[in-house]
Amino acid sequence: MFAQGSVSAITLKRDNGFRLGTKDKYGRAEILNFLKNKTALQFQRIKNKWLIEAAKHTDWNSKIGGLLAMDKNILGNLRKGNEFTEKQVKEYISPKKPISLTDTHLYEFYENYLFEELRDKFTEACKLDNSIEQEERDQKIFGEFIKLSISVLGKILITDSLVKEITETCYNNQILLSQLIPFQKFNPSDYQIVYGIITNKTGKMADILPFFSRVNLREHATRITNEGYKVGVQKIGIVQM
Repeated sequence: MFAQGSVSAITLKRDNGFRLGTKDKYGRAEILNFLKNKTALQFQRIKNKWLIEAAKHTDWNSKIGGLLAMDKNILGNLRKGNEFTEKQVKEYISPKKPISLTDTHLYEFYENYLFEELRDKFTEACKLDNSIEQEERDQKIFGEFIKLSISVLGKILITDSLVKEITETCYNNQILLSQLIPFQKFNPSDYQIVYGIITNKTGKMADILPFFSRVNLREHATRITNEGYKVGVQKIGIVQM
């Protein structure tokens, strides 16, 4: 489910940067979105507090200071020095005119920054040795995801009950995936791979194919046969319209 290279990290746009480009229902994006949905209510409460506090200030330096203080008080003191920094805020604000930047924009950047940080760290955590068995690899990554979530979002948001729910969700998704793709039940000898040669020529296949095409076909067929599959070749005629 989380094998290295199984899902490529694609930033769709800055405000949705925590997402990953995947259609796989049980891919990394599903777990990240699950966590975002589960913490949405807590983040809404944080946002409401921020908007009340931000409205008291007209100076942007004061607003930034208030945002940094909020992060430290709510999350940063539990994130071991990983709290939001003034440099990161100013890098976001610098290309924008403060007159067009609202308190809501500033807060949304702060929240999305947290999920982007989690996404990037989670992507790195998925790069495990492919020699590890699939189930063991997934279990390691489940554990890393929980540790990273606590590290980035803090224990106030990632409660014990949410940790339990994340674990159960990952486990259930793993079961569903194994049912969709029954790796352990898969037997190559039950399948035949057939190469189709499109031609109207008659005669033996060895006489129809060019020399190097015959060599390539033989090499591929040998490799596939060694994997346990049956291999066949079929001529496909051309119908003139």
